Amino acid sequence: MESDKIRNIGIIAHVDAGKTTLSEQILLHGGAIRSVGKVDDGMTTMDYLRQEQLRGITIRAGVASFEWKGKQINFVDTPGHIDFSLEVERSLRVLDGAIAVFCGVRGVEPRTKAVWALADKFDVPRVGWINKLDMPGADFAGTILEIEEAFAITAIPVDWPVVKDGVVVGAVDLIEWTARELREHQSRKLSAIPADWLAFAEPARERLLEEASKDDEALMEQILSNAVDPATLIQAIARGCKSGRLLPITGGSALRGWNSATVLDSVVRYLPSPSVPKGLEDHPGAGLVFQTSRGEENRRVVVTRLFAGTVRSGGLIKKAHSDDPPDTIGRIFKVFADDLKETDFAQAGEIVALEVGQQWRTGDTILAEGGQEVRFEADHRARLVLELALEAASEEDHRLLRIGLEHLAEEDSGIEWSEEAETGRCTLRGQGELQLEVALEMLREAHTPSFKAWPPHVRRRERLRESVGPMKEKAEWAGQWLEIEAKVEPADDGTTIHWAGEVPEGIRAAAEAGIREAMGNGHSGHGSLDGAIWTLSICGKSEAPPAALGKKILDHLGPEILKSAGIITEIPATKALIQTPDEHLGAILAALQSKGVEIQAIDTQRNGSTIKAFSPLEPLLGCVTLFRSLSKGQALVSLDPNGWVVESA
Repeated sequence: MESDKIRNIGIIAHVDAGKTTLSEQILLHGGAIRSVGKVDDGMTTMDYLRQEQLRGITIRAGVASFEWKGKQINFVDTPGHIDFSLEVERSLRVLDGAIAVFCGVRGVEPRTKAVWALADKFDVPRVGWINKLDMPGADFAGTILEIEEAFAITAIPVDWPVVKDGVVVGAVDLIEWTARELREHQSRKLSAIPADWLAFAEPARERLLEEASKDDEALMEQILSNAVDPATLIQAIARGCKSGRLLPITGGSALRGWNSATVLDSVVRYLPSPSVPKGLEDHPGAGLVFQTSRGEENRRVVVTRLFAGTVRSGGLIKKAHSDDPPDTIGRIFKVFADDLKETDFAQAGEIVALEVGQQWRTGDTILAEGGQEVRFEADHRARLVLELALEAASEEDHRLLRIGLEHLAEEDSGIEWSEEAETGRCTLRGQGELQLEVALEMLREAHTPSFKAWPPHVRRRERLRESVGPMKEKAEWAGQWLEIEAKVEPADDGTTIHWAGEVPEGIRAAAEAGIREAMGNGHSGHGSLDGAIWTLSICGKSEAPPAALGKKILDHLGPEILKSAGIITEIPATKALIQTPDEHLGAILAALQSKGVEIQAIDTQRNGSTIKAFSPLEPLLGCVTLFRSLSKGQALVSLDPNGWVVESA
């Protein structure tokens, strides 16, 4: 399919804004389903994992393809809960546009701001949908003003819903300048816009024309001649949307399906088609794996966004920055939730599922044979800040536990695990408490091992305090000798080793093994050191020194240098946003202060207040349950990772 006929889109929103409910309506309008499921009943189409259905949240990004008005929509349903923010980021990387969902009652909520910032980071154009206009206190115009104030963007309604007594009775199409009546999910075009609707429709139309015509001479001329062509207006809005200047907005009630088709019209009109990233125009094939699963007969399937080139069934692909041998594509599928439809090939701009033979992880970059190295996703290990210990009840349970952990890590790069060789105890790492809780339940359901899980605790890491060196050391054996000089300096992540001058391969490997052992042993009881740049050189040597002298030197010199550099222990920090009705504000503030949390600001909003706070993560473990209890279930809590801070003595 030609790329200009494709729209790769997803939904971003605060949790509970109605994102998954709107997804059901989108699939219904696109003909992908015959009836909508309800989040409260655990029967939504995109949430096909059992834990998603039980909890009413979207854990992994579901994918569906369908057609709407001549365009192929590849629709990615993204998670909204903060514990799955890596899934949100990965989804945004594969999208060309997004639907931003806002609650018409609560307005702009804390998590909305967080996902909006991520969309800005990845330059994803957006259209807006204001939901829950059937609820008491909903305010379409007021929410638009909040959006403009919160995001410094011009929010322009392109379709204005008419709400009377909690019912969306009609809408004014501000593009075509027509009106329609809505009854029982049926739409009837009116011969004229009712007089009482014009009171709000005319000012909205005037503002729409004014904002859309900025820097558009053709549209300005049409406005002055009072002969606006809807196609010209649509093109102008699309340009403003792509540049991030304009946010086209529609609204209604996703739960009732009122006016929800307008959001798909916005998608095909204003969001861009996919384009090949700069520098990859001639690449034979490159894409990002953003979901993995098991297909028929337990075959591996990877859901992939192709950014460049073409892949075909039977073709060879490899992992970027990996020494693994090439893998062969078995079959290629288009995706509908967990239903797959086979196709022969896929090209740049498409989102498809590839049946593969090797093990792939979410976040891996796929390269077609002969393609240059490129990577679409960074390493997220530093953001896996919680961990818990697992211990199986028997040898067979341990085997099942290992299989389950391998599958979890394969399907979600926000999960890692390791095993202690001496004890067999496993450690599971993740971003948040809910994520780890869901992972444990999935382990028990899918693989049925019997195991004990300890409560999660905050991960700590060791870092270098300062740079040290160069320092030298000499070693001798059987008349042969070697002298190595080394220095170390702190780095953001990982261990990098540089050598000055030519070095025999055996000495290089032995010395580097000594360094990695020194880094891996840990010095304060909190695991391995993280983040160092080593620079080494050979100061002198005999004619043929044994390679083992390299390790002997670094086994002693490495720890000495690290001791001189000084070790600090860091703990993860978090930014907390707590949205609560004002009557519960005092109790939540008191609880935060008792935990030593730094209160940075308190913002008054339409439906209460939002507390902005900063703290090490540890005091806030379990706070979601606490704050909901203090607010009688009404507080909404968002914890965003905010780097690492030095642990106080």
